[in-house]
Amino acid sequence: MKTQLNLKFFGGVFFLMLSILNTSLYAQLDTCTTLTPIGKRANLGIFGAKRVTDLTICHLNNRLFAAVENPVSVFFSDDSAKSWHLSFPIDSFEFNCGNQGWGGGAVKVLTNNVGWVAVQTAQQGGRLTTSVISYQQGDTGTWKTSMDGHKLFELIGQGLNVHSIALSDYWLYTSVNNYITREKESAPINISTDIFNINTYITGLGSNSKIIGMALANTPSGFPLYFILDTNNRNIGQLYKFDGTTATAISTPHNSDSVMSIYMHPTNITGDTILINIKTGDHSINHFISFDGGVNWNDITLYNNGYITDFDYSSSWSLPSSNNSIIIMPGVAISEDFGATWSPLNNQTLNDAMVISPINSNMAFATSNQGLGIVTSNTGASGTYTLADNFHLAAVKVNKIARTENKSIFYVATSSGLAYTTAYNDTTVANHAKWKSPYGLFPIPNMNGGNVNAVAIDPNDSLHVIAGFGNGFAITTTGPLGFANTTPAGWHTSPSLFVKDIKFVNSQIVVAVVGGENSEAIGLGDIWRSVDGGATWNKVTPLNFNNGNTIAIGTLGTDTVLYVGTGLSGTSIENNGVLWQSTDLGVLWDSINTGPTAYNSDGSSINEVPIYDIAVDPRGIDTLYIAAGSNLHYAFVKSTDGGLTYNNISDATGEGAFTTVTINKNHPDSVYTAIRRDILVYNAITDSTKTIYRGLPGEFVPDLQYGSILVGTSTGFYKITEFANISTSINNIIPIKLDLVNSFPNPFNDILNIEFSNSNDMNVSIILYDLLGHKIANLCENFFSAGKHIISYHGASLKAGNYLIRYVDSDKTITKKIIKIK
Repeated sequence: MKTQLNLKFFGGVFFLMLSILNTSLYAQLDTCTTLTPIGKRANLGIFGAKRVTDLTICHLNNRLFAAVENPVSVFFSDDSAKSWHLSFPIDSFEFNCGNQGWGGGAVKVLTNNVGWVAVQTAQQGGRLTTSVISYQQGDTGTWKTSMDGHKLFELIGQGLNVHSIALSDYWLYTSVNNYITREKESAPINISTDIFNINTYITGLGSNSKIIGMALANTPSGFPLYFILDTNNRNIGQLYKFDGTTATAISTPHNSDSVMSIYMHPTNITGDTILINIKTGDHSINHFISFDGGVNWNDITLYNNGYITDFDYSSSWSLPSSNNSIIIMPGVAISEDFGATWSPLNNQTLNDAMVISPINSNMAFATSNQGLGIVTSNTGASGTYTLADNFHLAAVKVNKIARTENKSIFYVATSSGLAYTTAYNDTTVANHAKWKSPYGLFPIPNMNGGNVNAVAIDPNDSLHVIAGFGNGFAITTTGPLGFANTTPAGWHTSPSLFVKDIKFVNSQIVVAVVGGENSEAIGLGDIWRSVDGGATWNKVTPLNFNNGNTIAIGTLGTDTVLYVGTGLSGTSIENNGVLWQSTDLGVLWDSINTGPTAYNSDGSSINEVPIYDIAVDPRGIDTLYIAAGSNLHYAFVKSTDGGLTYNNISDATGEGAFTTVTINKNHPDSVYTAIRRDILVYNAITDSTKTIYRGLPGEFVPDLQYGSILVGTSTGFYKITEFANISTSINNIIPIKLDLVNSFPNPFNDILNIEFSNSNDMNVSIILYDLLGHKIANLCENFFSAGKHIISYHGASLKAGNYLIRYVDSDKTITKKIIKIK
């Protein structure tokens, strides 16, 4: 059983149906909330997790829980990490009345001896922080919000962010800034006895005070409670002991120490056995244990800067020297005797999270050192680990998608490595199997670092591929097994910079941009150019270039123009967005404009925001679509003069910066863009946008590709099924083979018959549009078994003229012209 955890922040196809609400959970929604589910998605089989922040096992049913950083909260497994399920039917709720919700990524997941499972969540950016609990072993449909800022405000008129939780067999405690609340299964929260304002017990606290960690004695009274008070917003602080009446400061081993986290022996009743991680005066991390409630401390530091995350217990472990407890420093060592001695852990594990089975101490689970999810050992925590199947553990951030024109080969750059498949179009292969031998690889070996940020395929040679990360590039000319790493001379030394984008101009000339995502990248970044297919690189960075984000290429006949967008959100003005252009294949670069003006739903605006992505209309070199923004300000603009001027697409709005944009090459007036978690389609003919997909709260969409609508998000690689207007005209329909979809008679008068064939059981949508892309009618939106089908449309009332029929299933999209006569 897991007690307290440190606050370290940051088979086959399945559907996350945002339109399905569990009945018992729906009852929690405020009456004024309107949920509008849009679109649906199928996971394309890249499973794992770059950051599992916590692991725990429920003693009553041996269920394994994994907390994931962003944004899908908690998964559970009942088969030792072979397959996973979302704990919440819809991962996060949003309450439009007051911004209440289960914020997304999980920070902690805790269990106790009576089957409670508690989760602390925090959406990226620190919004919608919550403690969530199931009193029934984490079963689907049993979760509810215990406490968040909105609920506390309803109770007492105060409430900000949740910063920590603590769990015993009797109580769940939650800290909300300087308040501590508690609840248990048998009774609702009592304002008089279950909410504590620490300002009442400690004088002189400022407005920034918050409780960042707690440890709880296993007593019916809920006391003593230990908490860490941060008064300077530094996530370290002073340790206190609280008995419900008095808060007493506890001295740390050295006067200059600051406490980072605290843990208590799970069965401790008197509250005397506690363990702390501290930051010393020289900023190293040390570990101390006390057996008398903090009066005396024993130094159990294994080495400076290690981090203890768990003080776990099981009555089945038979460890008398520690009263059946194990102290865990993930990825480093464990101790079975209160820190007197340590056993090293296998380097196959990462130092984020680990748990040992409460019924079999030889069974251990840990985060993979490659970021691929969970690894398991059946020879003890110090034994040899193997990668679990991890099916449905959808928590791999996708950074870039690269594919050949016919979609026969895919490379996907993820936070857990580079993925490859040749079986994307093979419907006989399960999606998760497409990324494994003999069809593909994930991760591809010989990558210099697990987080691959960019990838590009030579359009003339699919064996020629370049990937980018923080330390440079990996290049192959022989396919996925031939990658070799290179760090060009003059490469940056900052750990905050990495390759953001790569583009092949031709098989020999390649351009890449380097930038960062935090304040440590201010004023940094480069443009790199290769003339030998990536074997060697030269820096071509222009003066005043900062934080490269994206590259786009426009071609018209023999003319080629390269565009680069830069900028860094939320930092100084020197890192505002700039649009750069090269007309000599990337040798020289000119600044042609600053970033566009971005707007916020509150009516405010800011100028020159970062440019995150650029798409060039394939019919020329001067029409650009630019995705930009900063924090909650958004900008989606069009330029028809190569970026010299911008036209804001006024109805493209959302709740944050636009992150990516792509153009439908078959219908170039259909432009797809993402704004945080939403995907929109822009109709260039009607100058209008429509939202076609809405992701999970806290989810981000770094990349889009059109073929199907393929999306890489902060949880994985998906195909989006959308039913939205297309923008097209007769003049820009690109011919397509239509033998799978036939309409007759054509022209028709009253009744139009549409015949189609589908190779597998699937959902089919057939929509009628006019030539401007306006939707006229849904002719069909149903599930069909494999085979040939005919539907009929009664169109007697339809005006005479030319129309379009759009057929969509999970494999293909076909548009066909029809004519109505009288």
